[in-house]
Amino acid sequence: MCTGEHTVRPYHMPFTAHQGPKETSSMDNPVFEYREASVAGEGQLKLIIMLYEGAARYLNLARENVRRNEIELAHNNLTKAKRIIVHFLSTTNPETSELAMNLHKLYIFLYGKISVANMRKNCTEIEDASRILNKLLEGWRELQQQTAPTDQRPDGGVSMTV
Repeated sequence: MCTGEHTVRPYHMPFTAHQGPKETSSMDNPVFEYREASVAGEGQLKLIIMLYEGAARYLNLARENVRRNEIELAHNNLTKAKRIIVHFLSTTNPETSELAMNLHKLYIFLYGKISVANMRKNCTEIEDASRILNKLLEGWRELQQQTAPTDQRPDGGVSMTV
C-alpha cells in the first residue's frame, strides 16, 4: 500500500530522445519494423489516443512501483509519462485557439504533478495526474467515436455534430 512520501534524494537524469539500442531500420531490428507498421496505418487521432494510453499506463506502473518501494522503476515510468506530456506540450500551440491554450495549461500542470510525484515518490500526486490524464483521454475517445465513419461507430452512426 502506498503510504505517503519516500525520502529520496533527487538526481539528474539527462533528457534524451532515445534510450536503449539504436533502432535504425527493420533489417537491424524486427521490433522497429513492427512498431513502424503499427503506427503507419493509424490516423492522427488514434495516435494521440495511443500516446494518452501510454502515459496512463506508465503512471499506473509508477504507482505500483512506489507501492512496492521500487524507486528506480517508479522514476523510469514517471519519466516516460513526462516525455509524452512534453511531446503534447511541443505539439500544442496555445496561440491558435482557446482550446489549445487550455490544453497547453493542463499539460504544464500535468508535467508539474508528475515531476513532484517523481521527486517525492508520492502515490497521491501520481493518482491526481492519472485522474486528469484519464479525463482528457475520455474526451479524445469521445471525439474519435463522433468522427468515426458510420459503419465503425458503436452507436450505429448517430452523431451530435452538425
